Amino acid sequence: MFLLFCVYYCEKKEGKKVVDFGTKNLMDHATNCSSSDSKTRKQMAMTAFINRQKKTLVSKSEQAKLRENEAKFIGGCQLPFNVVDNEHFRTFCQNLIDKGAKYGSVGASDVLVGRKSVRSDILKMANLVKMLSKANCINQWLRELSQ
Repeated sequence: MFLLFCVYYCEKKEGKKVVDFGTKNLMDHATNCSSSDSKTRKQMAMTAFINRQKKTLVSKSEQAKLRENEAKFIGGCQLPFNVVDNEHFRTFCQNLIDKGAKYGSVGASDVLVGRKSVRSDILKMANLVKMLSKANCINQWLRELSQ
């Protein structure tokens, strides 16, 4: 985006003409451009642009309540402190936030399942992982036999 701006600037202000807007010509223009703006300004990386999210600021008092509840959760369940840095915990929390934004205020009891359901889901996941690892072992064994 910046390169296109630079080309536009140079064509309009300095009378320079860029014949083609292909990547090579844009890159050549960027390296040879005499515009002082092009030397100092940096283009945002595409990944940074894509990953940029609109941030909604939470008030200091709400942040304090969330922090207190997080500490009560970790301390009350006697979980290790590093659980809050776990990607799965953060994904779970983000999912809850997203659902709250989508559906509004909903009771936790209406959304979260109980310990028996969690146990059942974990056992299903464990069995699936077990079956996949067996399938991988069988596939590896078959590949070795065919060689």
